[in-house]
Amino acid sequence: MTKKKHLYEVDLMRCFFMFGVVLNHVASTFAAALGNKATPAGRFLVSIHLILHFPRFGFMFITGLVLFLGYWGRPEKQNWPVF
Repeated sequence: MTKKKHLYEVDLMRCFFMFGVVLNHVASTFAAALGNKATPAGRFLVSIHLILHFPRFGFMFITGLVLFLGYWGRPEKQNWPVF
């Protein structure tokens, strides 16, 4: 069996999603420290916090992609009930 090519795009997506997680935590920390969320700054931070929930879905996608690509073309390992 030949060795599979490394996908650098997946590494780039991982970095992108990790950066999104850090930004989400920063936004939620600032929103919690602000206290009053009825101000324009509070609404802005809450909306940024909601927008930055994309890494959660991205990590699920990357996990499925890596598992799929890891098992692709390996007939000796395609024991789906055991998987």
